[in-house]
Amino acid sequence: MTSTTQNQINRLQEEIADLRVSDAHEAEKEIELNSKIFHTKEAEARTNSALTRQSKLKEVKHMQTNLNKVQIKRAKISREISRKENQLTSKQNRRLNEIRQETNRQLIRENS
Repeated sequence: MTSTTQNQINRLQEEIADLRVSDAHEAEKEIELNSKIFHTKEAEARTNSALTRQSKLKEVKHMQTNLNKVQIKRAKISREISRKENQLTSKQNRRLNEIRQETNRQLIRENS
């Protein structure tokens, strides 16, 4: 018999998995932005044109802003994963107690 607690455990496990997928996606964005920033800075250093240099610096600033947003989002996802994992642990402990109680009831019935 599936208990309400088990259903909650299953739901939390799915939510944690979804959050980990989201975090992986954001990590990819972070890597991509870091790479773009690096290459844009290299291009800026190679150029002799003041206009091109100014344009590259503006690009870098924009990408760094986006990178900060991605990092903030990853931190929020990480906090949410942690919160859900704490809830999951609590629900799993509750489920173990439910199983123990049911097992004890069955043993009492069998011994009666």
